[in-house]
This record gives sequence, structure tokens and C-alpha cells, in this order.
Amino acid sequence: MSAQAQLEGKLKDPVPFVFDGSATFDRVAEPCVQDLNGRIVGSEDCLGLNVYTTYVRVSKRPRPIMPVLVWIHGGSFTEGSSETDIYGPEFLLDEDVIVVTFNYRLASFGFLGVDDLDISPNLGLRDQTDALRWVSRNIRRFGGDPRRVTLVGWSAGSAAATYHLYSEASKGLFQRVIAMSGTMSQPWAYNFKAEWCSNQYLKQIDATTKEELKARPAKFMVPIDGLKFYYFTVSYVCYMPSGDPIYAPRNAYELARTMAPVSDVPLLVGSTAVEHQNLFNQRRFDMAQSNYPNDNATTYERLVDYLERRRGGNRTAATFYRKLASFADFSYGLQFFVEHASRHFRAPIYRYQFAFDGPFGYAKNVYYRSSIAHRMPGAMHGDDLGYLFTPHNYRSLITEGRLNNSLIQRSVKTQRRMVRLWTNFIKTG
Repeated sequence: MSAQAQLEGKLKDPVPFVFDGSATFDRVAEPCVQDLNGRIVGSEDCLGLNVYTTYVRVSKRPRPIMPVLVWIHGGSFTEGSSETDIYGPEFLLDEDVIVVTFNYRLASFGFLGVDDLDISPNLGLRDQTDALRWVSRNIRRFGGDPRRVTLVGWSAGSAAATYHLYSEASKGLFQRVIAMSGTMSQPWAYNFKAEWCSNQYLKQIDATTKEELKARPAKFMVPIDGLKFYYFTVSYVCYMPSGDPIYAPRNAYELARTMAPVSDVPLLVGSTAVEHQNLFNQRRFDMAQSNYPNDNATTYERLVDYLERRRGGNRTAATFYRKLASFADFSYGLQFFVEHASRHFRAPIYRYQFAFDGPFGYAKNVYYRSSIAHRMPGAMHGDDLGYLFTPHNYRSLITEGRLNNSLIQRSVKTQRRMVRLWTNFIKTG
């Protein structure tokens, strides 16, 4: 895409890809613009898909079409991508499931929304719907069944998947949902202060018109330190889904509490046993009320006072905070969504918890040891991904002949069991 075309498409709704002729598409879609450890990486020309299939048209004899897993990556709506070195599809392909991964716009590229500047909210969610439409139109060419599409997301991607349940725009584009460690009811998944965030952002980058905003270089479009919410131990930048007639006609809590889903489909939702074990890097109890519409000052002050009195450097205190943070940031939102949504769903809702603690865990994997304390016990945020997708260390463990290790054997058994459970749900609901 030319630089001029990129500029014209910036901060606009996605446009369907139209292609006539033949070409070879053999590269993974480049990540969308994001801040990776202080470096701006990625491209504005990033809205691509990756299709992984075992289907090869070698004869005229028909072959049964296969169910499809469409993956929404996580990353706090500000980072992440469809990269296959993180989400290798081999385990799923072995079970005759087609895997589709894709990118969506992040940070202010995807979740700004300024009515006065004619910028739609939730462009990132619109990108996801556009990807689903592409799958619906084209997946048969790859041996896939457009009537057996399961939308699967993790963390922010999981929260996004639940928004699609309530969107007319996404109706009919998927038949099941798996929400792994996130729903729209998490404190980091809906922005109650979207207008304030947008205004503060525009002030910080000194832009008053859409043209000025579009002309700003990518470094101004990624998260800005001054625009964050804090809730117990994790900071959430301003960029997250917000009020929108297409995806969130009511706030996320009211959606789950009062509305029937537009897509009433089977839902599998859950989390890991110790979500916050690898996210426990800061404490900002003083800002625990930042992104809530019903702040209660008295209750808040009592809570902070209690926590401050309990703080300490011993292991008991650290364990207490991690459990509290896991409850506040993950468990409560999941339970709220399941409890209230189940009153309106006719389709079944299944709940799970992943508690296996092994070396395939995404957070514990050798590739990430430089940034995450891999020796922390328990199934952390994202560890379950290493048992659904191919983890970085899988081949090295085989090459090193370590599969005879009892823990490795149990890990392989857990991996096979999880893949079978997930693919059974994908195939039959």
C-alpha cells in the first residue's frame, strides 16, 4: 500500500480487500503499529490474515470441509499480533481444524474514537468483524466450513470476542465462542471515560483536526504514559472499547446484565488458576477508582486503608496481593459476565479453569525468560496458550531427548487433552 493510501485510510473504517487475478501470499501479516519495550514497531499497512490448513486440492474427489478457529490475539488492545512464532497452529491442524489469525488496529489507531473529528470508536473491533466477513466469504477455498466458525480470543482478544456476541455487525459470522481469560466485564475491557481520554490525548499531541491527527507520526499514536488507569496491580491505558451503537450500545456491565446476545451461541469461558502471578509488577491502590462509574469514596478509602496496613515484603503479603489482584482484575469480571449473561443465553455456557503448572506455559516458556519470572509457581496469565498452540520450547525439548522426563510427559498429556477438549467444542459445541 502506498504512503498516500495509508494516510487516507488512517482512522477510517476498514475496507474489504478486493483482489482479481493470481498471486502468492506467503508471508505472515506484519504487526500493527505498537510500542515494544520502548521501540515503535509494526506498520500501518497491517490488516492481514493468515490461514493455516491441511487442505490441498489434488483431486476432484470431494473432501469433508473442516471447522474453523478464528483467533483474536491479546495485548491490552495496545500490542500483540497474529505472529505464528507465538501462536503456532500445528496441534490444532492435527485435529482437522483450520486456523485463521489476523491483526487489528491497536492503541489510538484502533480505540480512540472522537465524534467531533468523525473518527468511529472501536475501529479495532470493526477490523475484527471485517476479518470474520472475509472468512465467511472465502474459507471454503481453504477447505473450511463457514457455518462452523469458532471465535477464540485470549485476554484483550477474549474480551473482544464477547463484544461480538452483542453486535448486529458480527451476526451470523461465527457459531461458537471461546473466551480465554477475559470478557467485556473486566475493568480493563470497557472505557467509561472515553471522551476524557480522547480529549487529553489530543491535547498531549497538539492536534485539533482529523488531518492534523492523521499527519502525526506513529510514535504519537502509541500509549502515552499520562493516559492510564490503575486497578490494584496493573495499569490500563486509555485505549480500550467504549460506547458504540454497533458494539456497545450500553456499557459493558449493562450489556451483560440486561441484554440478550445478538448471537446466542455456545460459549466456553474461563481463566488460569493464578492469573496475576506474572503481572504483579506495581501497586497503585491510590488510583483503584479510576475507570468506574459508581465510585464510592468511603468504601474506597476503607479498602485502601486496609490494604496499606496489610502491606509488607513477606511472602504471605505477596500471595495475598496476587490473589486479590487475580480476583479483582480477572475472576470477578468473568463471574459477573457468566452469571448475568447466562440469564439471557439459550445456548449452553461452559466454565473452565486451567491449573496445570508445566514448562509449556506461554508465560514460562524459555523464549520469555528474559522478561518474565518463569520460576513463579502456578498457572499464570497466558500459560494455557502453550497447551493449545505450539510453544517455543516444544521442538527443543524433543530434540534434547527430554520427553522422558515425567513432568514433560505430563505436559504432553495435558496438551493433548486440552487440544482435544477445545477441538471437540469447536466441532460440536
